Order: sequence, then structure tokens, then C-alpha cells
Amino acid sequence: KFAAKGDAQLSPSERAKKVEDMMKKLWGDRYFDPATGKFSKSATSPDGKKLPRTFCQLILDPIFKVFDAIMNF
Repeated sequence: KFAAKGDAQLSPSERAKKVEDMMKKLWGDRYFDPATGKFSKSATSPDGKKLPRTFCQLILDPIFKVFDAIMNF
């Protein structure tokens, strides 16, 4: 979870580490379960639901939604 106040209090090295950790979670076979708020290497959630890759869920899907909203305005 990223918060402006919390991030502002981080030192540059702590902020760099946080960014580096997030970059590792975005690429490859990593999945984010919004129900639990956790990242996983498994493509299924604990309740058996199929999860999209983290990059698709957090980066591509929002871009596609903005594009769709603009094109269908």
C-alpha cells in the first residue's frame, strides 16, 4: 500500500528499496489478490479464483479502461 504521508517520510534508500520490491512483483509470474491484498506466485486465490498477472491487473487494465472511455465517449 502506498500512501503520500508514509512515502514522504521514507529516506531515499528506503524509497528505492520499496520501488525495487514493487518492480519485482510487477514482472513475471506474479499475481495480486485484491481480496486479501497480497501478492502470490500462484495463479489461483485461496478460494480457487483465477488471478490475472500483477502487471495486467495493475498497469494494463487501467490503461485499457481509460482508452475505452476515451474512444467510447
